Amino acid sequence: DVLSTFSKVKGIIRCRIYTHATVFRIKQGKGCLAQWIRRSHVWKMQPNLMIQLFKTCVMPAMEYGVALWGVDYVHVTWKVVEQFWSSIARYILSAPAKTPIAALHGDLGWKPFYVRACYQIAAFWERVNAMSDECVVRQAMYTQRELVRRGQPCWLANVSVFLKSFGAIASSLWNRWFEGSAFSDRDLSIKRMVQIVDNRGVCKLKEINVAAKQVVMEEASRKADNEWLQELARVEAKNKQGGNKLRTYATFKKESGFEAYLTHIHDWRKRLLLTRFRVGVAPLRIETGRYEWQS
Repeated sequence: DVLSTFSKVKGIIRCRIYTHATVFRIKQGKGCLAQWIRRSHVWKMQPNLMIQLFKTCVMPAMEYGVALWGVDYVHVTWKVVEQFWSSIARYILSAPAKTPIAALHGDLGWKPFYVRACYQIAAFWERVNAMSDECVVRQAMYTQRELVRRGQPCWLANVSVFLKSFGAIASSLWNRWFEGSAFSDRDLSIKRMVQIVDNRGVCKLKEINVAAKQVVMEEASRKADNEWLQELARVEAKNKQGGNKLRTYATFKKESGFEAYLTHIHDWRKRLLLTRFRVGVAPLRIETGRYEWQS
């Protein structure tokens, strides 16, 4: 009973720490976001410049320490992070609140925030694994690996969850490292055969080492792309009332990527009208008629 009570208390403390860290990062990001919005609004920047300024001024504050507070898909606080991330995309495109998130990410070529967070976590995991045995951080990770073996919640257990959910490559990378003895495998890279062209124009196969952070980034991006395609292929609306709002968008948008019209159309009003027409929120009868009462 004592051990059970201790485990519950430890879980509550961990949940509160995670929530506090996540909320604090969002607060820091919103502080930088206010300055970014003022500059974007006054200068009437094009979307590509807005994104560049956002990555320079806002993202460093938002994702600082994300490797430590990690990704928790089941935690309700993480949904707040993704909502905040999507609100940035909505502002860049000047899209209304009812705009589907898949359309926002599709036209900007954005991935969910967890893709970037997983990359940061994998980079931190790889960096700590390469440290010397005398390093306290490396010793702490070794202690956490023992906690994972006993099935206890910790930061490393959270890492194993999303690595196993990505695919066979990321899962095998984790299993190879986890089953080793006392961090014997310091190299977290995997070998991959790629085609290269030599000076004579002849294609050859060459074996290269791919870092763990790159593997995780590829796997997370692939998962995000599959989720995006599933959202476009959905037949019914999320509320089960009517059809998918993106059924027209899916006929001409086959893969996520930054659209050229966002930079070629300099008049922000014309760009706004085209964006709303593409994503299905333009004030047309096909859109406004669905909200009218029909007896």
